[in-house]
Amino acid sequence: MHLKVLLPFQVFADKTQVTRIVAETREGSFGLLPHRLDCVAALAPGILIYETETEGEVFVAVDEGVLVKTGAEVLVSVRRALAGADLGQLRAMVEKEFLTLDAEEQSVRSVMAKLETSFLHGFAALKKCTTNPTSLPRKRSRSWLIKSGRRRRANCTRASMVSLPFGLVWG
Repeated sequence: MHLKVLLPFQVFADKTQVTRIVAETREGSFGLLPHRLDCVAALAPGILIYETETEGEVFVAVDEGVLVKTGAEVLVSVRRALAGADLGQLRAMVEKEFLTLDAEEQSVRSVMAKLETSFLHGFAALKKCTTNPTSLPRKRSRSWLIKSGRRRRANCTRASMVSLPFGLVWG
């Protein structure tokens, strides 16, 4: 069989003369031999095992993805993959990778939360200004004012808004 393991940005592995493949799905593990019927399977995160005559058994840690077998071609498309000859070494590599991803994910979530909060505050201020435009003070900024150590929300001004045919927009 001819095995290709594809990542979103590169070809991870391109192996010929593969004698067997063992993959994990949500329903359990299954094996592929050279003359098995064509199939498609949704892969769960786990270990993909393939065996060649020259390399022997090779273990690949894969993230979720899809396996497609057509004739002698087997395509495995996954988000991430790590290869190793020893399961202990592979486990250590996977743990290190996930710890790195967890730290990056936490920083991204923190930034996204700040952006969402900022957007919601701005949207609330806009809604407040557009629902009752007659109560707008004339000489105040729409930004946050900090006076004597206290934060105080300032109201928007009429001059800071422009009326367009399709709605009210900040100037």
